[in-house]
Amino acid sequence: MAATPNTPTILDEQQREQKTLIIETLKVKPVVQTACIKAGIVRATYYRWMKTDRAFAKDVCGAIKEGNDLINDMAESKLFDGIKEGKMSAIRYRLDHKHPKYKKKLVQKRKRKDPPQKKMVILIKE
Repeated sequence: MAATPNTPTILDEQQREQKTLIIETLKVKPVVQTACIKAGIVRATYYRWMKTDRAFAKDVCGAIKEGNDLINDMAESKLFDGIKEGKMSAIRYRLDHKHPKYKKKLVQKRKRKDPPQKKMVILIKE
């Protein structure tokens, strides 16, 4: 018995599972190559799906944002651990980036430039 156009095929089900696995992987590790390997697909397939399946593309963007937020939280947690352990590089980084007293001020140095030279245009009449 042949599948009707509205009946999902085994291939459709496999593709749905692969897309779900990609999205779930990106939520914890926002690296496309890693997600593709875990889902058993090549990157070209991933990018084709991104172009042709708007819902998938939207879900991927959300998953990558969620994954990046998770990684940022983990990094910030490690930074605080370093501060607690007395690591000067962590202390200095936090002060330089979060404390107004220690933030580096941008100082723009202007180099003296020679005034622009006028260009001479020569028109040749034939």
